[in-house]
Amino acid sequence: MPWPAPAARSRAHDAGDAVAQGLGGERFHEGAVGARLLYPPGHARNAERTLVALRFALPHFGERYGRYPYPDLTVVHPPAYAAAAGGMEYPTLITTGGPWHQSYWSRAVELVTIHELGHQWFY
Repeated sequence: MPWPAPAARSRAHDAGDAVAQGLGGERFHEGAVGARLLYPPGHARNAERTLVALRFALPHFGERYGRYPYPDLTVVHPPAYAAAAGGMEYPTLITTGGPWHQSYWSRAVELVTIHELGHQWFY
């Protein structure tokens, strides 16, 4: 996936970047949106819950607010040493977050993911 796509750059008024070693990743499509998820070792369950939230929220928001405004999306679950970077949004990039055990006892990962995704329509 190009980063960011030319169409996205023309509408963007802010930018973000994510750099960390050892992040795992998954690529997926939800409708016409090409997406990727990056997450640190030990966070496979958080990544799974993030994907569930995205697969729910992308079509849900699309039905209510119009299609996702960009051709691609990158979601980053920052490692513990960069936890303060969680819960942010930029055009085509959102960060979620939480410790490795977060999704075992709460829905915080899903809530942050859906909240930050919503900013893509209302940035």
